[in-house]
Amino acid sequence: MTDRSNRAITDLFVPDFCQPQAVAIIVIGAELLAFTLVVAGANSWTGGIEQLATTSLYVQWAALVSAGLLCVSRQRLVQLLTWQSALIAFSIPMLVNLALTLAVHLLQHQGMLSGSWTAASSLPLDLLRNLTITAIVSGVMLRYLYLRHKTAKSLAAEHQSRIDALQSRIRPHFLFNSLNTIISLVREQPVRAEEALQDLAELFRHNLRQTEQLVSLQDDIELCKQYLALEQLRLGERLRVNWKVSGLNHLIKIPPLVLQPLLENAVYHGIEPLTEQGIINISANMVDAGGGSGSTSETNSYAIAIENPLPTNREPHNSSGHQIAIDNIRQRLQAHFGEPALLTVEISESIYRVTVNLPQLDTQ
Repeated sequence: MTDRSNRAITDLFVPDFCQPQAVAIIVIGAELLAFTLVVAGANSWTGGIEQLATTSLYVQWAALVSAGLLCVSRQRLVQLLTWQSALIAFSIPMLVNLALTLAVHLLQHQGMLSGSWTAASSLPLDLLRNLTITAIVSGVMLRYLYLRHKTAKSLAAEHQSRIDALQSRIRPHFLFNSLNTIISLVREQPVRAEEALQDLAELFRHNLRQTEQLVSLQDDIELCKQYLALEQLRLGERLRVNWKVSGLNHLIKIPPLVLQPLLENAVYHGIEPLTEQGIINISANMVDAGGGSGSTSETNSYAIAIENPLPTNREPHNSSGHQIAIDNIRQRLQAHFGEPALLTVEISESIYRVTVNLPQLDTQ
């Protein structure tokens, strides 16, 4: 299947009825509909059980045959416009119920059905009732599926726009400062200037390329090291970095551009305002939700903490921009991992600490 076909299938609001989960939902929903119809029209409990059995059989057949036809026609539906695929998806259950109603009356006429099947109304009344119920149920379901699909696409687009915003948020002053620093190194330290240019190129290449949903922690850490190497050229001995991430499994996944903006904030708001040397501490550890450090519980998560010193005057460059970045990253983590993902901020007299807690995903 081509990438174009894959994209088309994701744009189709009709779900894949070939999936076992979808079939289970259809069976349960059809049974609930049958029960509702019987209870609404039952005069007594005596014939209710038999009526429920026959109604369930009819509704289950109609639902499963319709789902099977939608499953078979899915590849065709993705090639049509939305209104065309919606019309076909609406028509299939109508045609199935039309055929089943005609078949039931034909079998009744030939005396092949007995019991509650023989108590059916005339053909026109049965057609009117069955097709009206089918039209209402199909219309409501298709509307729900369409709105759910539009909402999911809107959330995905919003999530991607946040990633794109973070991709382009490397401040212009960082680029200009880095280039000025590299220019000053060209004559005296050409090898170091070349390495700095390579780091700068890789950093911007990473930010401009199409971002994946999740990247390996190792890749994100390498990107952060390239960024900090460039900042260290500019700030010199004023910037020291202490990495403590060796105990963490680097195969675990993390959303892209989470650590780099946090480190950029640490440099911009913590190190630059200082007149003396400042240290940024980056640590990562496994966290056992069960409370045992040696446990192999599947509830394990990991925590990444970034610490930077606070200037004594407590006048950061742009505190509002700092908070916007924190809120943006927090929302992206929630979009990826849900409630288990946490981003907490701790502020003491001289330290600003950001901790990212994420569940450990299966990387296989």
